[in-house]
Amino acid sequence: MNTDITSTPHFCVCHKTKLSNSRTYHTMEEDRQSVKKFAFFGIAASTVATLTVVMAVPMLCLYLQNIQSGLQDDLTFCKSRTDSLRGEYTRLAAYRDSAGEAGQDGRPGQPGRQGPQGEAGQNGKDGEPGKDGEDGEPGKPGEDGPKGSCDHCPPPRTAPGY
Repeated sequence: MNTDITSTPHFCVCHKTKLSNSRTYHTMEEDRQSVKKFAFFGIAASTVATLTVVMAVPMLCLYLQNIQSGLQDDLTFCKSRTDSLRGEYTRLAAYRDSAGEAGQDGRPGQPGRQGPQGEAGQNGKDGEPGKDGEDGEPGKPGEDGPKGSCDHCPPPRTAPGY
């Protein structure tokens, strides 16, 4: 009797059990090859994902730490400026409270810029008449008057025979 399990095609090599007539050693080998390819691509994808995460997470943490450090520096600067402004306000208030008598006015400064034109005002009162102006050029001669007689004048006296 032959005891070699691999010599008969109806036995599963890995489980050493008898196979049904519908499945043969050949189909089992095809299944094993397809599962082998699937496992290889799964392992490759998980390896790439793991390496990506191993590189990306520290870089992300470093970036966030850099951002936080910059914001912390800005916050410290703003706080120091606020404290110095508060000190200036305190000194100014103390100076105002302790101010003595007012001194003499200083010399006037430079004139400022000209402001915008204002609205037109109301007309003022008429002034006194001015002196007469110089005579003008003589005008053109006028038209001749009508010829006529003079009723109110006496006749002219002329020498006899004239």
